Amino acid sequence: MKTINKILLSAAAILAPWLTACDRESFGDALYITGTENEEIVTFAIDGFPSSYPVTVSSTEKLEKDTYVDLRVRLDLVDEYNARMGVNYYPIPENSFSISTTRVVIEAGSYISSSAVVEIDNDDDFVSGRVYLIPIEITDIEGGLDIIPNSNVIYLKISRTLRFYAPDIGNSSMSYQFIMPEPVTSLPVFTWEVKLMATEFVDRGNTGGVTRVCAFGGDETSQHGVVPDTDTNCDQVLIRFNEGDDPANVMRVTARGGNITSNTAFSTYQWYNIAIVNDGTTMTLYVNGERDNSATVTATNYTLYGVQIGMPSQGYTGSQLFYGRMSEMRLWSRTLTQRELRSAICGVDPSTDGLISYWRMDEGQGNTFYDSSPVGRDIAYTNGAQINWKYDDNNKCVE
Repeated sequence: MKTINKILLSAAAILAPWLTACDRESFGDALYITGTENEEIVTFAIDGFPSSYPVTVSSTEKLEKDTYVDLRVRLDLVDEYNARMGVNYYPIPENSFSISTTRVVIEAGSYISSSAVVEIDNDDDFVSGRVYLIPIEITDIEGGLDIIPNSNVIYLKISRTLRFYAPDIGNSSMSYQFIMPEPVTSLPVFTWEVKLMATEFVDRGNTGGVTRVCAFGGDETSQHGVVPDTDTNCDQVLIRFNEGDDPANVMRVTARGGNITSNTAFSTYQWYNIAIVNDGTTMTLYVNGERDNSATVTATNYTLYGVQIGMPSQGYTGSQLFYGRMSEMRLWSRTLTQRELRSAICGVDPSTDGLISYWRMDEGQGNTFYDSSPVGRDIAYTNGAQINWKYDDNNKCVE
């Protein structure tokens, strides 16, 4: 059944008189696409198929006569929006949606038009990791009324609730160092991302006990598997909790060029998107796309010979466990902007510029994490460890 968002229509009707009071002198009789009052991009939440969104046009004044407005879907505007905003969205596949009409009317005595209903029928041609836009533009107004600047196009951002598998890394057999083919020998700048969800935070005191999540780095001497205590060298950038006097649920990013302690106190059973952006002079920690903390760092040439999960050093694999799940490990050869981080909470297109390796960690079976990037740096447990894959109501992400 089609569901029209009546709340949006009501809100627009309330906002229209308010805009009249504020903007009468500036705009007089002027039109705008409802929903673009504050920002041109709005969320179109998908919950099953078909799902619908009503696009309407509002006026700053009650109109004295029926006024017709022509609309048009402009998928070609997505590239322009990406370039202007520094993001990486995609035009929705054309056979996945429809629009009920391209002409709406604001009746005499009204502020708001009839609806052009955009309906998404399927996601058969959606590509994993891509977030889609539907731009809709006002192309003509009967009577020659003005349009409020920057309000003639609305970008509908498709938002799906995605469910995924994730490995439980809270046991000693998951503590491992993975050496991969085709190492990256020079990373003066980078962005390192990982999603994590803790099921428990253990306070191990301030006597050197910490909780290790993951790391990357290494050199040509790095070894695969559980390694000697003197050889854990794939830890140039390390994410861990309970460092020193830090509370058990406070994160510390330890890097060769400097360290950051999170302002966020993490909660259990909540997924967090962690991003570490290092431009060579400043390292910034983002949590769920929001800047958490930053520090001045020493310029360092980082590498990618391998990655670690947990503490892979012999004798320590069980003593520093992170009790929880991981997902979406990504490493980039460039610094991502905050807009890019926010737009890629649930995934990215593997062909995106600067993506070195991308382990989605959602296979749901086996003991290999496949690299979705073109290089294909797959990593696998070769010690017979069996990954405990989790798939439940905790594992979901809203685009």
